[in-house]
Amino acid sequence: MKDSNLNGHEQQPNNSNNKQVHPPLDDSFQPKKLTAINSDHQLFRNLSATKLVELQQPETSRNQLRRISEGDNQHLERGSPLTLLQESKVLVLYTGGTIGMKCCCEGVYAPEQHYLPKIITNLPPLNDKEFVEYAYADAQLRPYALPLVRGMKKRVVYWLVEYEPLLDSSDMTFDDWTRIAKDIRKSYSAYDGFVVLHGTDTL
Repeated sequence: MKDSNLNGHEQQPNNSNNKQVHPPLDDSFQPKKLTAINSDHQLFRNLSATKLVELQQPETSRNQLRRISEGDNQHLERGSPLTLLQESKVLVLYTGGTIGMKCCCEGVYAPEQHYLPKIITNLPPLNDKEFVEYAYADAQLRPYALPLVRGMKKRVVYWLVEYEPLLDSSDMTFDDWTRIAKDIRKSYSAYDGFVVLHGTDTL
């Protein structure tokens, strides 16, 4: 697995602003990293909200798809997975929980970092691979796309990011809740919606 550490791209705290750093509310709090994994298993660590949006931007492929939709689009059948629709962009924040657990050799389920996004990539009900590979071919961090729904005029495109380490519900602290809220606030203008995937008792 390739590992792209983005520490150099993150906005670091500016001590000259004399910002007050609040100590954790819970002694058990573990600092979290925001991570994401690409379809080719390239790992991005220490993502900031700004860098996350930058990595998502497609370049030539989206322009090509737009030209097809506006001009010579007769080769695209009605209802084709490549049909260009207005997109609803969603950020999915995965904190941990059963949904991302993997069965180990003893038959016990345990959380495994980056397991969930790898599985979703190949699940047709949750990801239209053909559309993503075409429309976001040159994006550094490709999204997932829900299949077209009859009668819907928008396509849901979503990016899944994980907190590292993943947490069991019983280990979630007030500081973790605050971190989730701050990450949503920082990314608020870049998305149409947010989903927090978590364990049964997390929130």
